[in-house]
Amino acid sequence: MARLKAPRGTNGLISAVSFSDFPERFERLEEAFVDFYGEKKRFVVEFAETRGDAVLFKFERFDSDEDAEVLVGRDVFVRDEDVVELPEDAFFVHDLIGAEVFRNGEKLGEIESVYSTPANDVYEIRTIDGEELAIPAVGDFVESFDPKTKRMTLTPGGDLYDDEN
Repeated sequence: MARLKAPRGTNGLISAVSFSDFPERFERLEEAFVDFYGEKKRFVVEFAETRGDAVLFKFERFDSDEDAEVLVGRDVFVRDEDVVELPEDAFFVHDLIGAEVFRNGEKLGEIESVYSTPANDVYEIRTIDGEELAIPAVGDFVESFDPKTKRMTLTPGGDLYDDEN
């Protein structure tokens, strides 16, 4: 997935921020889907190029910066068959978002977002009490995740973190 950010130049190019660990996969796309108010519209990809975490797109029939402006802020999705095969114990962010999180046999909350840090990814969890927790995406904290049921189980125990202060 990527989010379209801003027109680039005057020929319909638009930049996007990629939420993929494999942004170069966009370069091989022949088509993509852009979200318009919950409906995914099919777009022919004429050109895509990665530049770090950014992607530059050119969609068919978008030939000016005014055309591209319509796409700003919209999300880009790919077909299931265009999805990159992940290594074991790696998951797509869209599979994690909204997943129910359990600990010690009880529902703790749901994953609201995932963000990357230099050391590892971090899951932002909204608890059933409305609090926010940040849980590192590492084996010391995460016991298992099933993307089909969108259920994560955290390692059992007492406190979620040690407060040294």
